[in-house]
Amino acid sequence: MSPKASNSSRPDEEGSQGLLALLPPINESRSADYIAPKRLRTGPEYLGRHEHNIKLRLDTTTTKTGDWAISFRTQRKRALSKCSAISARIAAGTWRQAANSTSKKDISSVHEKSKGGTVLGVGAFETVRIASRTKPGTTEKEQVAVKQFRRRSDKTSEKYHKEALAEFSIAQALNHHNIVRTFELIEDEQKDLFQVMEFCSGGDLQTLLLSAYKLEEQEADCFFKQLMNGVEYMHSMGVAHCDLKPGNILFTQKGVLKITDFGCSECFRLAWEDDVHLVTGRRGSTPFIAPEEYTDESFDGRAADVWACGMIFALMRTGELFWITAKEEDDKEYARYIRDRRSERGFDNLEALEPEQCRLTVYCMLDPVPLRRITSGQVLKSKWFREIELCAAARHPSN
Repeated sequence: MSPKASNSSRPDEEGSQGLLALLPPINESRSADYIAPKRLRTGPEYLGRHEHNIKLRLDTTTTKTGDWAISFRTQRKRALSKCSAISARIAAGTWRQAANSTSKKDISSVHEKSKGGTVLGVGAFETVRIASRTKPGTTEKEQVAVKQFRRRSDKTSEKYHKEALAEFSIAQALNHHNIVRTFELIEDEQKDLFQVMEFCSGGDLQTLLLSAYKLEEQEADCFFKQLMNGVEYMHSMGVAHCDLKPGNILFTQKGVLKITDFGCSECFRLAWEDDVHLVTGRRGSTPFIAPEEYTDESFDGRAADVWACGMIFALMRTGELFWITAKEEDDKEYARYIRDRRSERGFDNLEALEPEQCRLTVYCMLDPVPLRRITSGQVLKSKWFREIELCAAARHPSN
């Protein structure tokens, strides 16, 4: 049922027909002896009727493209052509996978309790490695992720330090089990900065989606509930992420979701303020950028985050990116969505989502008018969302 069929009020919207599916069509038919993937265990013996077992996968190659959609589509086709999607890895955006990359700087040179390790990701201006350190106040060793902020030739040293400190300050101030913990910011003898963070052994959602194509309903719903819990907490703290995408969503092995990378984030309201500051300048990865970022000089970062979460959830459940750019004049698939979302038949890609309340929630998250768009708090209060069962690990996180 479309929003119109549910008597939701919508302004007149126009669009064109056609669907550009980035991924192959979904075959919904399943045999009676269908078995869920090994990364998901289901049954009444598990709290929440399911349990996750996500293994870290590292890439052995690095892509040069920074376009998330193109990279996702290209690597998907490559994986499918080899009939071994589970062994393929994606490498795009902020956390490009490059397991065999060689570190130019041993992490032990910036912290006596850390040592160089496997490269987890290589982005345009940062590199993330696994390291180890002694837990503060104990003799116990723990793995951590260390992010090196690489210098840019077009920015001064002052600008380099200011941007790294801004990201660190936001990340460290957030304390929620669905957000990656940030421990400290270190400066080495060369004045390079390194951010020490919680290590997530389950890898990222981007890699998981490449290998899995789409997720099981129970699996995707659990992840979505955790994602929205983390986003609602951020918004309650006056922070808009502004770059939510699969590559910035990490997991523990047991499936606890963690939001990471606050390089594009904005403080839209400080503790002593009542007014909301709007965000200026388009940011994020194209398939997840809200339409108002293309048309307005400034926008509400919270509404943009909700839009991105709606796109991420739809991708998890369907295995498809419905459009590349949320601009009617540039993307005919988005234009079709603008038209069909108000029709009796609805937007066919979303109409496949069940139950009905799930579908209507996503429609409201993907409302092209930000002032009408549902908030993260309203998502949490919806009947369908409240009925989503979390896995045991997400209900009782260790941190």
